[in-house]
Amino acid sequence: MTMNPFDSPRNGALIAYHRVEHGFDAVFGARLNPWRHLGALGFLFFWIITVSGLYLYAVLDTSVDGVYRSITWLSREQWYAGGVLRSLHRYAADAFLLRMPAGDIPVRVADDVWTLQAIAPMSYPVDVPRADLTAMIGLTADRVAAEPLWVDAGTVQLILPLRSAQDVRAASADPKLLTRFATRPDGESLVYLWAPTGPDTIEARLFFTQNHAVVEDPATGSACANLGGWFLANGQQGIRRRIHQGSAIRRPSVLDLAVGEDGTILVSGTVREVGRGTFTI
Repeated sequence: MTMNPFDSPRNGALIAYHRVEHGFDAVFGARLNPWRHLGALGFLFFWIITVSGLYLYAVLDTSVDGVYRSITWLSREQWYAGGVLRSLHRYAADAFLLRMPAGDIPVRVADDVWTLQAIAPMSYPVDVPRADLTAMIGLTADRVAAEPLWVDAGTVQLILPLRSAQDVRAASADPKLLTRFATRPDGESLVYLWAPTGPDTIEARLFFTQNHAVVEDPATGSACANLGGWFLANGQQGIRRRIHQGSAIRRPSVLDLAVGEDGTILVSGTVREVGRGTFTI
């Protein structure tokens, strides 16, 4: 049975989320759209919960006999502080919990190396003939090395394994065919090409559409995580790979991928500060 990757509950929710986000853009504009500031809102909700919780803990009688009487007094006699704070505490907690599933992932930092742990991936078959997939990148069907998959380790991407690094370097994406065969739920079209260059090394490229043209990304951590999901779907665990990307556009990058025996996917890369500034919102 062939599953459509866009029929999963997660991707149905993603489509609905983007529709709401774009709807709020129309009302508030992108600059003031609260859906585009979830990190700041989560931080705000955390401090509302903390401050209101400290006050409520200090004034509430938490004994079995006194808690109801204490809450009633707080709500009726001190509605201007206690009652309002109780409401703030409750609804900020609800909002904070709603904020957390939006895509937060664990990140560790050691010196200049940042390591993220991807969420558990889901993978789906690609319901497009190989001849069409390779035509969209200027190659022939015999250059596909293994089964292409849609993989979602936080964001849905098409993972396309090729036979050699020469195939990866020779690829050239067609924007119309990319839109036709590699479009994900949010409307963006993209494909991640890769091939082994050694036992533990890989060369990769990621093409995506922007304003009806094809753009190439020099380094794609999310696609590296999805490559880990591809390995898991093919029964490969307990492996490490070094991914080279960006050479074709003279912006070379290196990412390290680790897929644990337990299925944990880690993506690491060196981050160098090239600038610093302040955004005023």
